[in-house]
Amino acid sequence: AIVPQKLGAKPAWVTATNENGTVKLAADLSPFYPAGYRWIRRVTFNGSRMTIDDDTSAPSGVTATFQLQLPALPTMAGNVATVPGMIVDAGNPVSAVDLRTVPFDPNTGNTFTGGFRLETKPGKVIVQIN
Repeated sequence: AIVPQKLGAKPAWVTATNENGTVKLAADLSPFYPAGYRWIRRVTFNGSRMTIDDDTSAPSGVTATFQLQLPALPTMAGNVATVPGMIVDAGNPVSAVDLRTVPFDPNTGNTFTGGFRLETKPGKVIVQIN
């Protein structure tokens, strides 16, 4: 089952720094979810490489999923997905990665009008922009 995010929620806290052109953000996104869920996100971006590091916990039986919307069908190789201009590395061992693409389906009720969604277990995801 999908756990809906709370509309209008705000992060419990946010920090941001800019050191020599490298932007670092961190936020507690837990308030977007029901009680018992924790989602801490840390992002580092230097202009061409973005690292997203998620630390999550959820009640028993619930699996958190990291999602990234992509404009084109990615080429998949192990835990790495490539689209023109972007390489996404899930950063997890292949045995622990659930990495798949989901084409847009107007019957699912999502708000996307096209493209693909990359899904993997939360952790460290590296996005290289070429």
